[in-house]
Amino acid sequence: MYTVLILSSVQMTIWSFYALVTYLSHRDPSLFEYILLIIFCYFGYLFGVYLRSPKIYSGVSSCLGAGAYLLYKYMVT
Repeated sequence: MYTVLILSSVQMTIWSFYALVTYLSHRDPSLFEYILLIIFCYFGYLFGVYLRSPKIYSGVSSCLGAGAYLLYKYMVT
């Protein structure tokens, strides 16, 4: 149970850093934003595996974090 809470909080932190990085690189082409999205998803997955949670939970958590971030970004703004 604690692993899920820690993984969720780390996912929120990772996507906060992603938002900061995309804000700082707003002049770059959008291709680089998509590449960064893939890299940050992979970092979230790796951290989940590092916490010794099952790989499927790590992958699902990373995809849900990315989906929640993108949904918030494009629905609110």
